[in-house]
Amino acid sequence: MDCSFNKITSLDNLPNSLINLICYNNQITSLDNLPNSLIELRCIDNKITSLDNLPNSLKILYCNSNKITSLDNLPYSLSELCCYSNEITSLDNLPYLINYLFCRDNKITTLNNLPNSLIVLKCDYNVKDYDELMKKYNKLKITHKKLIIF
Repeated sequence: MDCSFNKITSLDNLPNSLINLICYNNQITSLDNLPNSLIELRCIDNKITSLDNLPNSLKILYCNSNKITSLDNLPYSLSELCCYSNEITSLDNLPYLINYLFCRDNKITTLNNLPNSLIVLKCDYNVKDYDELMKKYNKLKITHKKLIIF
């Protein structure tokens, strides 16, 4: 379901069978009671401050350009997380299946407990101690203040 660019402030009574929800560029402040069938959520460029109680089925989450301060208790099934341009201060204990993490332009100062499944990590304009991160995760290569796992 795509409801982008509609000045929507809330999304209620979504169908229980919904798999994809795309709601770019609206005025949404929260997304509660999402259906348990949801696999992909793209809620870019809204006014969301938190994303709690995400469905366990969720694999892809794009929540960039919001006002999110934390992303705790992410579903274990999550494999892609794009959360850049928010107010996030930490991203610890990420789901162990996550492959792609794009968290640039937040307020993150350290990244701890990165899962071994991680393939790509982009966190420029955040993490200050790249050398320490390199020592901790020897698969990382730093390029132009971006971290990329090979």
